[in-house]
Amino acid sequence: MKQSFICSMILMLTIATGLPGAQDLKNKHLTNRRGMTQIKCKAVPLDPELARTRMIVRAQKTKKPTQTQNQVFSLNWAGYVAATSINHPQNLSVEVVSGAWIAPLLAPSQGDSYVSIFVGIDGFAEHSATVEQIGTFHQFIGGIQSDFVFIELFPHPPLELVGFPVSPGNVMGGEVAYIGHNTFAFYIMNFSLKIFTSVRFKVHNAKRNSAEWIVEAPTINNDIQPLADFDFVPFLECTAKIDKEVGAINDDDTKYAKVIMLSESFVPKAAPTKLKKDGTEFIVGWLSPGP
Repeated sequence: MKQSFICSMILMLTIATGLPGAQDLKNKHLTNRRGMTQIKCKAVPLDPELARTRMIVRAQKTKKPTQTQNQVFSLNWAGYVAATSINHPQNLSVEVVSGAWIAPLLAPSQGDSYVSIFVGIDGFAEHSATVEQIGTFHQFIGGIQSDFVFIELFPHPPLELVGFPVSPGNVMGGEVAYIGHNTFAFYIMNFSLKIFTSVRFKVHNAKRNSAEWIVEAPTINNDIQPLADFDFVPFLECTAKIDKEVGAINDDDTKYAKVIMLSESFVPKAAPTKLKKDGTEFIVGWLSPGP
């Protein structure tokens, strides 16, 4: 286990809230964008080979390690999920999910490596055929890090929001909101630069049965890619509207689960800390590249 992640486990979000810009988020709702400038961005398809997928949860037949009601294992997700029920979530119950995170500075890797960070709806339940996600994508290719904002509308190819800036250390915020008539609004905020943008898309047959705050190892050509060494990613102000109630991840009216990312051989790749007392903050720490 990396020493830096051990420290983050001990210090919890004292580290996160001490980072530049993180204090700006305290006691604010992400939907409050007063004082920020809206900019126009164009959503364009990413390279078709960059096909990110729904969460791959290890089959229930796997007995090692043991999964519980509050802890599940995934090949490509780490973070938290919330729903009316972890095993049998109610369809059409999730209306809004929002959260903030610090864009990471990646450590150099011998080969190409990738990581995405997002808030989203759907993709957790076994029969979820769609996802509605917005977040930041970070890759280390040829010795150079590059970063951009993406929207995922699985099974359609992911989109890049061209023209919206994101750099390591920026405090980013995301929100996905169902606004009726099969339409979702996607918001991305850069609190460090005081800018935001929003787009809307129709998604048919969305189950809307789970909310997620996730660090992901992206999938390319149906293969999970090496997870870039992001050290740790703090999540802040994580809330959702589930079953008509707005609350934190651990709200009394919902169920939630910690998601730990493992390799095929059960080697931990990334894991979240426990939730802070108010249930809106946690840290995901990098452990190994996998895949």
